[in-house]
Amino acid sequence: MLGIPIVAQSQGTPAARSRLGYVCRCAGATLSAMALALAIQSPTLAHEWYPMECCHGRDCAPVESVETLAPASTNGLATLVVTTKYGTAIVPPDFPRRESQDNRMHACMRQGATGRIHLLCFFVPPPS
Repeated sequence: MLGIPIVAQSQGTPAARSRLGYVCRCAGATLSAMALALAIQSPTLAHEWYPMECCHGRDCAPVESVETLAPASTNGLATLVVTTKYGTAIVPPDFPRRESQDNRMHACMRQGATGRIHLLCFFVPPPS
């Protein structure tokens, strides 16, 4: 605990041992609070880098699954079908791809008035 030898914890007056225990409990509580704050904050960190024209603060999420459809020609790019917590959308081969800030694939999509899902933006990891 905090780099203090075990022997030092058992030595000293009862008041000194009590203060040491209090310090250890406070340090543990502080670390727990910091870990909780990071865990709560991490889902919102992605929304800090999504451009507003894509996200509107609620439309973007990491891609949970990707399906690749065969290209129409041998020289063509494949069409992707991506799923996020907001739904599933088709990513045409010519849809603009943006660079992801966290090396994960993300999609921004919104349900239209007809109920159809519209892809707003698509993010891919940078080339390696």
